[in-house]
Amino acid sequence: AAWPMLGILTAWGLVKATAPSPRHGVGLAAGALAAGAALLWLVARVDGSTVPVRVVPALPYRAIGGPWLLLLAASVILALAVGLIHRSRRATVLTTWTVMGVTFVGLIAGAGLSLRSSEVVSSLDQIVSGVPEAPEGYAIDRDGALAALYVRDHAGPDDVVATNAHCYGPVDACDARHFWISALTERRVLVEGWAYPEGFRPGQTRTSAFWDTTRYDENQVVFSAPTRENVALLADTYGVRWLFVDRSIGVESPDLRQFATLVVDTPGAAVYRIG
Repeated sequence: AAWPMLGILTAWGLVKATAPSPRHGVGLAAGALAAGAALLWLVARVDGSTVPVRVVPALPYRAIGGPWLLLLAASVILALAVGLIHRSRRATVLTTWTVMGVTFVGLIAGAGLSLRSSEVVSSLDQIVSGVPEAPEGYAIDRDGALAALYVRDHAGPDDVVATNAHCYGPVDACDARHFWISALTERRVLVEGWAYPEGFRPGQTRTSAFWDTTRYDENQVVFSAPTRENVALLADTYGVRWLFVDRSIGVESPDLRQFATLVVDTPGAAVYRIG
């Protein structure tokens, strides 16, 4: 979602940088774009793989540092080369920003064009051909999808949802890239998938446990051993107004009906409203 905004900012920066010399700006932009494409090719060759592989670096961010260092080095070298030719400090500064901006655009464009993973290609084929089943991964249960849409249509804009569904796969290797409940309800979820926020926590992976154990435990106990107190805690402390149960993950305690109103009840999912 950030890529379009970065592209817009880069384009705006290019216009501002090349405004003093528009005739040379076209050549600089074209050269920088070619340099970005060449750099992408170099990174792909060094990496040796077209399919991303999970890396847990000993030094945080080492895995993503290499491509950006190559990008920076290529930009600086090109900027200095053009600056020496023009023998003008202003031209050097102008070229530096131009080359770095356009190379970044080339990096994004090239990354999009170089998605050769069979999983991505087959997924696109499925979308274009209208086939409903996903070729790989985990499908969303129909009952769950309809229950989530019920919450979307009935919840207030500030309502928070709590759910028992957080990850895919076996319990001992939970893949926490689970976000379809927040996506289809269009509401904040107290604890759902946490794989992407962990990207800002060095050493964590998508199978690591949720870091806020207190919040996680308070979320889970409402579905397994509900009481008036722990249901009220979610409502008063976190603003939770809806409890979403994915019954393909686990069935909620029957006692939950004493403390929240059951509004959706299907074999695959249930929704409770608090208050």
